[in-house]
Amino acid sequence: MIVINHKGKKYIIFKFIIRLFCLFSSYLYAYLAAFRIKPEYTLHKNNILNLMMIVNEFIFLIDFLTKFFLSFTESNSLKTVEEFNKIVPNYLSNGCLTDMIPLIPLQLIQLKNNRNCLFYLIKLIRLQKILDLSKLKSKR
Repeated sequence: MIVINHKGKKYIIFKFIIRLFCLFSSYLYAYLAAFRIKPEYTLHKNNILNLMMIVNEFIFLIDFLTKFFLSFTESNSLKTVEEFNKIVPNYLSNGCLTDMIPLIPLQLIQLKNNRNCLFYLIKLIRLQKILDLSKLKSKR
């Protein structure tokens, strides 16, 4: 199995790009929720907002899948773990839900008065990646 080093230069650049997308998507989805813009995940329409949503979700899907192959540092021994059979359970218990929930297209559920657009606010969970709360917790 291929394991991605979490301290590697390529992953650090990728993580920076993900943080930029988090910042961008927070504005995009707050805008879509505030003005209740109806979601349409179709490429045949000539709508730039639809294209931005699709690109955003694809980038975050790549981030989600990448983390199943990402090494991590054990908190008690400060040892880097690169064994796949330890990486997956660690990710499933330490952040998989906060990455997976915003990927679910809940805004496609039809509700009255176009209230399904309020599901865009769930995608703001991604803002925690900018703050990187896991590092703040470990420094205490």
